[in-house]
Amino acid sequence: MSLNQINYVAYLEWEAIEFPLVLTNLEFEQAEFKFDDDAAIKIWRDDNLQLKGHLTGRVIDPRAVNNREFVGKGNIIRQETVKGLDANGNKVVIRGCVFGGFQTNNYTHNENGFLIGLDLIFDTVNIVFSNTISDRPDTTLIHFEWYLIEHINPHFWGTTLRSTDAFPKKSRIGIDESDEENKGFVGRAFSRDFFVLELPELKCIIAKVPGKLTTNGMDGLCLEFRGEDIAKADRDFLADLKHFLSFLLGGRLYYMGYSKIKDWELTEALADGPDIPLKGRSALPPIHYNQQYDWGNFALQANQLFPKYRELRNQLSFNHALDRFWIANEVPVGVNLPILAGAMEIIAGDYLKMTGNDQLEYLSKADYEALIQEELTHLKSKLSAINGGNVILNKITGAFRKGPNEKISLFLSLLNLETGKAEKEAINLRNKMTHSKRDYTDDDVAFDDLILTRVYQVLFNRILLKIIGYSGYYIDYSMKGCPSKPIDMKAGEIDKDTDTA
Repeated sequence: MSLNQINYVAYLEWEAIEFPLVLTNLEFEQAEFKFDDDAAIKIWRDDNLQLKGHLTGRVIDPRAVNNREFVGKGNIIRQETVKGLDANGNKVVIRGCVFGGFQTNNYTHNENGFLIGLDLIFDTVNIVFSNTISDRPDTTLIHFEWYLIEHINPHFWGTTLRSTDAFPKKSRIGIDESDEENKGFVGRAFSRDFFVLELPELKCIIAKVPGKLTTNGMDGLCLEFRGEDIAKADRDFLADLKHFLSFLLGGRLYYMGYSKIKDWELTEALADGPDIPLKGRSALPPIHYNQQYDWGNFALQANQLFPKYRELRNQLSFNHALDRFWIANEVPVGVNLPILAGAMEIIAGDYLKMTGNDQLEYLSKADYEALIQEELTHLKSKLSAINGGNVILNKITGAFRKGPNEKISLFLSLLNLETGKAEKEAINLRNKMTHSKRDYTDDDVAFDDLILTRVYQVLFNRILLKIIGYSGYYIDYSMKGCPSKPIDMKAGEIDKDTDTA
């Protein structure tokens, strides 16, 4: 434990479940799994923070655990809910559980059946603690949502005080009433690690988790809700805020679980597992956060931009587009741009529809066919004897429709967002990746494609920033030194007369 960690109350700072967790008094949703009364489950996180479980117990017939009930059109295995008690008598629920591999042998058999070891695959583990908590009207209620993210560096201005001799041992200055603020510094630690997202409907404290408490080279992020705001932060709100913060911070947020506090005591906790392997690398935010300019103030931009994001997130499918954006960042160069283009095209298509510009035909099909009817008759005669003639005719008869690139061009023009040579090359590279393979044994091809990938990512950043009302500077990751440039300046280009901040 580091020196500063003596000030930490673990469940106020990070996920609250202490692993490994051993459960007994097991109850299975499906009655056919008849384990003996001494059966136990051990739960832990592996080195990649994935939740793992192993059940040890006796069954009369080991073949029963092979039974699989499939549900739905995709032959998905029906998931199990398992309940139990931990060593302190707290109620624990494992959800989304299926049985993996198991081991047994003849030497483990007795009158109570065969002793088997069974791997568990599951989604979440939830604990309701048996503390006796008061029900006073002025009870303090706090709900923490915990996330991991790649290393981030924006400034958080709110000050948190942590004390070794006070309860609670964590106080948000300006939010929590605390007599500790005016006392000496011995036994106390201060850190600037939060800001308040203030919305008309609710307030949310967004805070960094102390760095010593996270692993894998990742940073921790906490969303903190209090009192009546807890119920207002429903599933849709949390999904919107998660996607928005991921975009603004430049790294995907991985959900780790939640904690519930009552009178500063822990009452409930849930643990989840990151859905892909974690990588300890730096995030790539769309904005260079700094202390000099308003456009670089992360807390200010979050407060200004999130309401617009939330207002438009359904009409323009922001969350779905960002899901594809992060998937594209995880797959290798060479197959990534078609996925990234899909993210952009989702927003573009919805934006054209929202603004009444979704007429993607030069003229109607009927008018076009009437216009070329005479020529089409001659062409049918001339192309009938040619192999593939029908394909050529189909292209001619469908020429009244605008293509995907024309849709993107119209979309960008409506945003008043100019694109230059680099963006056009990136869009063309998307088509090449879709319809052919790339030879990355040639270093020049590999380097050029990597740069154009950055151009496409930057274009996506500019588009989303522009739509939600941002007018400051963005980071151009396609250029050496990653300069900050006005949102309307093209990627890959620099204006010597412009202050690049």
